[in-house]
Amino acid sequence: MGKTPSRETLHAMVQGNRRLAKAERRFNRENRKSDQRALKIKETADNRALKLERQTQTYKDERANNLRSQIESERSSYASKTDLDALWDKVEARLSGNSLNTWTRFLGIAGILAAIGVGLYLGIHG
Repeated sequence: MGKTPSRETLHAMVQGNRRLAKAERRFNRENRKSDQRALKIKETADNRALKLERQTQTYKDERANNLRSQIESERSSYASKTDLDALWDKVEARLSGNSLNTWTRFLGIAGILAAIGVGLYLGIHG
């Protein structure tokens, strides 16, 4: 049969178990502290991410508003289809029944207007 452990062996085992329990308690305490620090870091990161997201959205909204204002202000700078149709009707009315000389003058003026339009376009978009 097996030998019974000596009193010294039992005492050493009890001491070892106590040291092990003490080490486990210390480990668990440190582990909780570590978890608390990690949670605090996560909360800080989440708050910073939310702040950055708000700033980004504000920037995007401002850019969209500026672009919308620019488009609205530029709309009044260009002739509408109705304006161009009315102008064309006036030109046709003047040219009908007039001489070739009038037609030639019109083409010259149209060329000048086209050149001015290209210049304006390049000035705006160049």
